[in-house]
Amino acid sequence: YWKLRLIDRQRGFINDYIFKITPTYRNKKEGSNRSKNLKYTLQTEDKVYQVYKTFFKNALGINIGLFLQR
Repeated sequence: YWKLRLIDRQRGFINDYIFKITPTYRNKKEGSNRSKNLKYTLQTEDKVYQVYKTFFKNALGINIGLFLQR
């Protein structure tokens, strides 16, 4: 990640590993503006792992909010 250096390439990397998902069940309250959930993943040479948001942020040493603002 850090070897990519350019912020646009780093954003692309992060976007490749964060996915919007629809939960199978949600008790949505009327008037709520909650959107879809996010799935955070990291990849080794041959396998993709789903990880917690905190682990994702700490592993890359980033602030997710800077990258998710679009």
